[in-house]
Amino acid sequence: MLHDCYYVIRPTQKLMERFGCDPDSEFAPVFLTPELWHNAEADRSGWRPHDQIRRVKRAFVYRVINDHSTADERALLDLPSSPTADDFDKWWVIERFAGIDENLPNVEKLYELTPD
Repeated sequence: MLHDCYYVIRPTQKLMERFGCDPDSEFAPVFLTPELWHNAEADRSGWRPHDQIRRVKRAFVYRVINDHSTADERALLDLPSSPTADDFDKWWVIERFAGIDENLPNVEKLYELTPD
C-alpha cells in the first residue's frame, strides 16, 4: 500500500547568512524559500525512512545544481557536480511527515469548522 509522505526543506542559518536573509534577493526563490516535496512511499518496500530521506536530499541538491543555479552560486556553496546527502546537510534541513491520515475536509466537517 502507498502512503503519502511529505518533506519540508528549509535553508540552514548558515545558508541564509551566506546569501543574506533578504526575501527579495535574487537568491531567495532558489536557496532561501522553504519547499514542500511529496512522495508516495510503499509500506512494504526495502526502503526505510532514512533511505527515503537521503533520496529526497540527493534529488533536491541535483535539482538545485542543474535547474536553478549558476556556476558562481554552486562555487559559493561548494557543491560538486555529483552531490550527496552530505552536501545537502551543509545548507539545508529536512523534516519528514508520514502516516498522516487526516483529511482536512473531514476534520472541518467533524468539528463544524468554517473558514475564517
